[in-house]
Parts: sequence; structure tokens; C-alpha cells
Amino acid sequence: MPNFEETTLNPLCARGQMVSFTDGLVVGDEAKKINGSRSKSVDEKTVTAGKNDALTTKVQGEEQDGWSVVKRNKKSVRMSKPKPPDRQLEDDVWCLLYRLGFKELNAGRDFTIKLGQDAPGRQIDIFAKDDETVFIVECTQALTTGPKSIKNFGYLDFMIDLGSDLTPPSPSPPQSAERPSGLSPRFLPGPS
Repeated sequence: MPNFEETTLNPLCARGQMVSFTDGLVVGDEAKKINGSRSKSVDEKTVTAGKNDALTTKVQGEEQDGWSVVKRNKKSVRMSKPKPPDRQLEDDVWCLLYRLGFKELNAGRDFTIKLGQDAPGRQIDIFAKDDETVFIVECTQALTTGPKSIKNFGYLDFMIDLGSDLTPPSPSPPQSAERPSGLSPRFLPGPS
């Protein structure tokens, strides 16, 4: 099992090197607030101006950028725009981990982990941690389905450095007629 050591910066210890987070983690009420904005499928903003003509011009400019009017007020307009698919995927996974009860999560999309003092930081899409488990998630999306290898993303060596005690799964037992096809035996419950 990897050796996790907690300090005020929540670093991990991997192969004798300190892993530090160069951006913040959120907990409690702050995580709840971020969950509120990440759980929406649209970005929202309010456009304001001192005069109606200026407000109309600003709104027209925003509409050309893909924003749509949600609500018109006397001196402001509330607008929304669908999130890009890559950010929507990250937000959906982040919210899932939040709802599963993870206590510490990355605050934003620019979260990085630095392995060692002189090593360059690695951007991580989602970091979630509780008392027993840490999830480091890289989200990818494609217009068409097809096989992908984790090697293509350059994270395999990084993951091995973080989990120096990771061991490969035990050999698979022979397939039985009761097991659904396509499922890996290591993820199925054992015999009772």
C-alpha cells in the first residue's frame, strides 16, 4: 500500500519524493459551492451597462459568441451558454466524486501535481481524496468511439511514481458460464 503522509499542503510521498499540489483543494462549504456551479450544464453570466443602448450592444455581442438571453432586467441581462463537452465531462465526474462523499477535491481546472522539487507540474483534471482513497482522473472525450491506451496520455510513468507499491491484478480464474461476457473477472465479486 502506498505511504500517504499528510501535512497542511496535503502532499503525498512517492518513492521517497514529496508530491505537492500547486493549486488548492477545497473542502466543506467551499466544495458545496463549487458543486453548485459544476452541476449545471450551462455557463451563466450577467451583462450590465449604464444605458440601454450600451446594454443592447453588449448583449448582441454576447449572442454572436454563442450566449443566449435567460432573463432581461431593467439594467442587466442574465445570459447562458452550453458548456463545452470536455469541461462538461470533467464537471460531471467531479460532481459524481463529490456526491460519493470525497472530502477534498480540486478547486479548478488548472490543478497541478508536482512530483519532486525540480520536476515540472502535471495538470490533473480531477483530484478527489477521502480518508482511504485518492482518485487522480484524466478525462478525455472523442467524437467517435475507439480503443485508447493510457500510454498515449503520458500518465503511466507518473501513476507508477505515485503508487510505487501498486501490483498487477492477480491471474484471472477460468471463465464460467455464469459470468457475463466482456467483464473482467477481477471486478466481479468472488464466490460466497
